[in-house]
Amino acid sequence: MRQKLIDHFLHQTQIAGHISGRDVAKRLASALLMVGICHIAGFGLQGMIAGLVIALLEVITYPLNKRASQFDKPLGLGVAIAVFGLNWAAMFPFLSFSLILAQSDTLPFVIAAYLWAFGIYVHVSNTFGLLPAYNWSQMTVAFGTIFLMLWGLSQNPAFEARQLYWLIAAVLTGVYIVNTFDTMNLQKDTHQALERARQEANARLADLERLSRSDSLTGLMNRRAFDEVVLSMMHQHANKQGVTVFLIDLDGF
Repeated sequence: MRQKLIDHFLHQTQIAGHISGRDVAKRLASALLMVGICHIAGFGLQGMIAGLVIALLEVITYPLNKRASQFDKPLGLGVAIAVFGLNWAAMFPFLSFSLILAQSDTLPFVIAAYLWAFGIYVHVSNTFGLLPAYNWSQMTVAFGTIFLMLWGLSQNPAFEARQLYWLIAAVLTGVYIVNTFDTMNLQKDTHQALERARQEANARLADLERLSRSDSLTGLMNRRAFDEVVLSMMHQHANKQGVTVFLIDLDGF
């Protein structure tokens, strides 16, 4: 059981490494955009620090992601844990942009903070939805960030409101989280159903191929399959010693 879990984690890591290694340019471009927005909002230094941390993590993580994405080579558990840890740690500086902008007294920047946080975990759920170890670990950080932002906003005098109103916002956020988890579970069930259908279709095609190439009485190759095999062998040995075929005639079989 333990080895099965390890193998499953290694397989997830290879896929996650492929995805993360592929999206480097997009992540860096979006981080640069958020650094600029933080500067406009008056949080230039904090935004710059978050951007530098992201760039540093990308430099460290890139070769590990590339190594993990090599499906033709066995992946060590140590490398897989490093890939998991670094991809998880990268969530913090990305989400920090939301926490930074949520400190603003200007409503458009606060809205931008929430849009950025929601965009991150929509991206995570769509990208790693079938990779539980990566999906749930990163989604948990994202949802925690949303509640932290709500708490900070409720303490901001610029957006003073009754505690009941903030409680309503927190409850609706919780409903959104539950709905997100339910949607991901449904997506997983759908994927599993499609995978079962694909396997059944492939099995039926294999049976049809076997029946079309074998004799129903003996189970041996029929004339069509025999001719194909002999022709293939003749091509393979054309420049060698050739192919010998023995013909045995059975009367009254």
